[in-house]
Amino acid sequence: MIKTYDPIDKFNDLSYQLLQAINQQNFDKARLLAIKQNKLIDKLAIASDSSRVLDKKGDWQSALEGCQTLREALQSELKKLNTDTRNSLKRLKGYSR
Repeated sequence: MIKTYDPIDKFNDLSYQLLQAINQQNFDKARLLAIKQNKLIDKLAIASDSSRVLDKKGDWQSALEGCQTLREALQSELKKLNTDTRNSLKRLKGYSR
């Protein structure tokens, strides 16, 4: 039997997978999961009945807040990665002289 997901459950599942990918520093997977989330939101915005979405506004708000937290974590990890890369390149440049 195939289990059907409520859109919010699917969004939260993608958020969880995205957090795992960020924690594992698998940024390619994180990018793909973020794209899947974005496509899900776009699909729901086009296809959903607005009254049904409004009934679950609180659920969507908490899910979107979780997504914002994930984005902030991703930004932080990317800044750290950029800093580490810049420092490594500076160190390597010094060795090459």
